[in-house]
Amino acid sequence: MYRTAASRAKALKGVFQPPPLPGHVEPSKLKITALPNGLKIASHMSPLRKMKVEIAELAKNPMGLLMEAVHTAAYSGALANPLYAHESALDRLNGELLEEFMTENFTVARMVLAASGVEHEELLQVAEPLTSDLPNVPRQVEPKSQYTGGDFLQHTGGDFLQHTGGELFFGHLQATHFALAFEVPGWNNEKEAVIATVLQMLMGGGGSFSAGGPGKGMHSWLCKSNLVCVTYGFIELLFFCYFLN
Repeated sequence: MYRTAASRAKALKGVFQPPPLPGHVEPSKLKITALPNGLKIASHMSPLRKMKVEIAELAKNPMGLLMEAVHTAAYSGALANPLYAHESALDRLNGELLEEFMTENFTVARMVLAASGVEHEELLQVAEPLTSDLPNVPRQVEPKSQYTGGDFLQHTGGDFLQHTGGELFFGHLQATHFALAFEVPGWNNEKEAVIATVLQMLMGGGGSFSAGGPGKGMHSWLCKSNLVCVTYGFIELLFFCYFLN
């Protein structure tokens, strides 16, 4: 980070200046295509194609699918938005939409600048010129997320459908995967949070538990019974909280 004084740049005291940006950017992989006449053509994988590959990989990840589906079914608002775009939405992506997204989101009101060991006024002298060309618009009202509950169904064909009753079903997966989520006050209510933690331990404990291997809850009555350890090969339990205003 530098500050400008007259015609020269002076580094701020105690602030590490990394090498120029090109040294930090990993070049994209080249694809070499050899034609029958011996001519070789080099091409880069387009970002759009790369996104489609990542979305295709998500379809093979049951945990990722379940987390996406649970949020979509449980909430309305920002938390219901998927982390991965549906492949059909990529075909509608163009420069105009990207420019609109940049204009709405890359604003001064949505940015955070943090520094350590620098005087506040000195930091302002450096930061203000860097943000002078950014849109200085009022901060928009953040979309609120509301827990609504619900079910989510996915057919084998890959189309996402939301309905008012049923189960979460992924027909293209080799095994059965399902997720249950409940609204709890989290650590805002310590008593209920402790109860949920104990229940998590009884169900298999920790972040994950594999039958036949070590597990925090493997000696509980539920895990010793055929309900869990024998019947189901793998169980994963999560206990996390969103604090919604």
